[in-house]
Amino acid sequence: MAKHNVKTTWLLAFGIVIGIVLYVVVSKGTTNRNVDEIAAVDDTNPSAFAIETVVSGLNVPVAGAFTPDGRLLVTEKIGTVRVIKNGVLLSTPLIVLNDVNVYADHGLLGIAIDPDFEKNGYIYLSYTYENNPDDFGGPKTGRIIRLTTHGDTVDPDSKIILVGSVGGDAGHPSCNDFPAGTDCIPSDAGSHSVGGLRFGPDGKLYASLADGSRFDIVDPHALDTFDTQILAGKILRINTDGTGPADNPFYNGDPHANQSKVYAYGFRNPFRLNFNPLNNQMYIGDVGWYDTEEINLGVPGGNYGWPCREGREAQPNYDCVTENYVDPLYTIPNEHTATSTFALIGGTFSGAAYPMPYQNNYFFGVFGRDTVKRVVFDKDNNVISHVENFLVGTDGPVDFFTGPDGSVYFISIIAGEVRRITYNTNRPPNVVLDATPQTGSTPLEVSFSSSGTTDPQGYSTVYNWDFGDGSEISHETHPQHIFVADGTYTVILSVSNDRGASDEAKTTIIVGDVPVSMGTGSSPQLISTTISPHEVYAADLVTISATVTNRAESDPILIDIEIHDDVNGGEHLAQQYYDNVVIDSHKQQTFDLGWIAPQPGRYRVSIGLYDANWAHLKEWIDNALTFTVHSRSPE
Repeated sequence: MAKHNVKTTWLLAFGIVIGIVLYVVVSKGTTNRNVDEIAAVDDTNPSAFAIETVVSGLNVPVAGAFTPDGRLLVTEKIGTVRVIKNGVLLSTPLIVLNDVNVYADHGLLGIAIDPDFEKNGYIYLSYTYENNPDDFGGPKTGRIIRLTTHGDTVDPDSKIILVGSVGGDAGHPSCNDFPAGTDCIPSDAGSHSVGGLRFGPDGKLYASLADGSRFDIVDPHALDTFDTQILAGKILRINTDGTGPADNPFYNGDPHANQSKVYAYGFRNPFRLNFNPLNNQMYIGDVGWYDTEEINLGVPGGNYGWPCREGREAQPNYDCVTENYVDPLYTIPNEHTATSTFALIGGTFSGAAYPMPYQNNYFFGVFGRDTVKRVVFDKDNNVISHVENFLVGTDGPVDFFTGPDGSVYFISIIAGEVRRITYNTNRPPNVVLDATPQTGSTPLEVSFSSSGTTDPQGYSTVYNWDFGDGSEISHETHPQHIFVADGTYTVILSVSNDRGASDEAKTTIIVGDVPVSMGTGSSPQLISTTISPHEVYAADLVTISATVTNRAESDPILIDIEIHDDVNGGEHLAQQYYDNVVIDSHKQQTFDLGWIAPQPGRYRVSIGLYDANWAHLKEWIDNALTFTVHSRSPE
């Protein structure tokens, strides 16, 4: 049974399939000075950096962008654009696209805001186009579109296809079914589709496109990255109407021609890109195959070598040679294993929210590892310093971007959250609460533990335990407590440091008889729990559906759906709860939890039915469903 303050959580192994992008940070004011020298004269406290949640409850979020008025727009893989306004996730989406394919790593993957948004309301989206719903995992194509917003809504009739107007159909699902030069974005396999969107300092829209080919075998179509008439493995540079600017490196006189839109080529999966504010140059995170992850400096007309090259070496599995290629600016060895992925996620540059040595740093991440990395470049793109494992707590980073406050923000696809890197010299303690047992008959003696609780700055702390039963507050670190009456108790551990910062954690103790199995005849009652798809592989998007019936009065209830690791100690992995739900008498309703399976293993679904606001547990089904996640090859 999870703590009630656990928010909606989604777990996924995105990089197992897509081989995505990583986190990096660069520093302003370090052009002519070594970072260690700056640190020696600066009072920056590295421990004052932390990752905090901006908003949670997103359904497999993938990309984000700020509007000039401070709203944050976030794309969800399924085709939804959500609005975060004044720190609150609005319940009504900005728009829901109904032509998005979400198989494997496909989905609504990129978003950008027009530089003249305040005048025209334009937003730009890139996604995998569903051209044949009857063949969900078959060959697909990609699209880049423009929409016009009005407040927190979109005019659906404003949709304009900028790139990818030829989407294919059931008879011709692949770009390979059309001649070279067709306005078609390849997306034949379950990964390597469209990617990021960013406006450059020149006011042009830049779009990253993967090679559209198989990730697990040597695929001859990977060589299409070298053909400027085919929109595979490219960085595009286009006008806001989708045409190619006349100063593009391969412009042929026709602004609608594919090659007129190409800025650079020879990429595998350049999932994310961004611009260095020190020199306005483009940094591209290109996901490697089995050897090397790359950060590339985008130059007009550049050939980045894939599939003949990976990193700074020839790719041995492809028997090909390319000339006049551009070597990466920065590389990282690929450290994937049989059960974990490793994919660099291109990052962003920090602003004035941090002390001077940490401004204009490049922060990036690796999907499959839980750390943020920081790289410091100078204005000539030379690496001054890099820091491994700068921060921990990414939970599947898939997009990095800089906020109007100058902070680095990123999308955690696993947790379903937008997060931010903050700097605060008096951070509250990190509070960890554990209790054993959490249920039992009266009298119930419970051992509480605060093991793992720390203060980031090392300040002294005070513990306050409120057991929720009217007893005295305890100041011990690991108290014992006896509950003498039946009931459901919320136990709160509050920890404060000597500088006045505090935080708390909660858990629930249930004393007395508790309904713990299905078929009790109680109301409301869980009548079924199902999973889709039935055969689950790592990185698959899974939907857990719990159907609840009500045979009594229509009082508000709470439905709690949880996923646990059924092998490694029952670790809590994901949760979705629905509060203040009213089910009409003698009716039933289904509630879903969306989750991306992180790795092979066996998992358990638990369901809890409560009165609204967690007031009283009506029924707890510890083992409502078990399922197995099978392995798949890394991409």
